[in-house]
Amino acid sequence: MTRTILFYTAMWVPIVLGSPIALVYILLVKLGLGRFFEGFIHFFSSKWAKMVLKTTGSTITIEGLEKIPNEKGLCFVGNHQSAIDILIVLSVLPVTVGYIAKKQLLYYPFLNLWIVALRSAFIDRGNIKKALRSIEKGIEFIKKGNSMIIFPEGTRSKSDTMGIFKRGSLKLATRAGATIIPVTISGSWHAWEENLRIGPADIKFTVHEAVPTKDISSDDRKALGGKLSKIISGGLV
Repeated sequence: MTRTILFYTAMWVPIVLGSPIALVYILLVKLGLGRFFEGFIHFFSSKWAKMVLKTTGSTITIEGLEKIPNEKGLCFVGNHQSAIDILIVLSVLPVTVGYIAKKQLLYYPFLNLWIVALRSAFIDRGNIKKALRSIEKGIEFIKKGNSMIIFPEGTRSKSDTMGIFKRGSLKLATRAGATIIPVTISGSWHAWEENLRIGPADIKFTVHEAVPTKDISSDDRKALGGKLSKIISGGLV
C-alpha cells in the first residue's frame, strides 16, 4: 500500500505542478518555436518517469540503446505488458516519443496536456473515421521529425505472453516511411498487474536492430508484422 501511495504521489504531483510548462510548450509548438525547447521537455519527462518508476522498487536492465540511429522521425514498435510501459519508454529512450493514447485520457486534467506536449494522438477505437484521423495525425508527427511508439497488440497482455499484432497496426510507420526500432519490454506486468498493486519487479528493456520501411515492397510490408513479432518476442525472458 505504501508503494502504491508513493507511486501515485510521484506521478501526479509533478504532472499538476508542471502543467503550465506543458501548456506553454504546446503554444510554442503552434507558433513554430517548439524545436528550441524539445530538449527540456525530454529532460523533464524522462526525470519524471524515472522518479515514478523508482517508487515501485523495480530494477530495469537496458540493452541495445546503441542500436538507435541518430535520425529524426523514428517509430518504436514494442510489446505491451503493463500500464507502466510508457513510463519505462520515457525513462529509457534518448529521444522524446509520443504515442497513440486511448481517447479516455483526453479527459484526464493535467495529464492530457503532457500527452499533447509529447506529440501524441488520442484515438477512438470505436469510431473508424476518427481512429483513421488519429493515425493520420501520428503519421504527420513522424514526417515532421517527431518519434513515436506503437504497441501493435492493441492492449496490455498483463503477462509474459505476447498477443497477436492487430491488422494494420503498422500503417503509422510504413505510411510515414519511418525507420522502425523494435523494442521488447519484459517483466513490467509484475510491477502492477500481477497483484493489482505496485511492487518491485525485474524489468528488461531491449532495443533490437532497426528495420527501415522507406520504399518497402508490397511483399515485405505484408510480412512486416510477423517479422517484428518474432524479433520482439525473442527478447522476452
